[in-house]
Amino acid sequence: MKKNLWKSFITPVAFIAVVVAIIFWATSLGNKASTEQADVLEEAIRKASVSCYAIEGRYPESLKYIKDNYGVFINEEDFTINYEVFASNIMPSIEVKIKGE
Repeated sequence: MKKNLWKSFITPVAFIAVVVAIIFWATSLGNKASTEQADVLEEAIRKASVSCYAIEGRYPESLKYIKDNYGVFINEEDFTINYEVFASNIMPSIEVKIKGE
């Protein structure tokens, strides 16, 4: 009788533990993917800025210019982009962060 009671207790607890572990694992994968997307976006903006400088002799004055002329898709719903231009011949400061962090 004690063994059946023990088995009937352990099985649901083990199942719940596995479900909770899967949820935590999936959440960490989502966070990692978002971080990698932010890095890829930042690199794409940086490369477009350098391409603009090589082609036009100046860095882009805005993100809009990069979007319109260099085909970079900028997801402003999920990311906050800080693009600061000091001068047309100095590389802009580019920083991409995940919104909500």
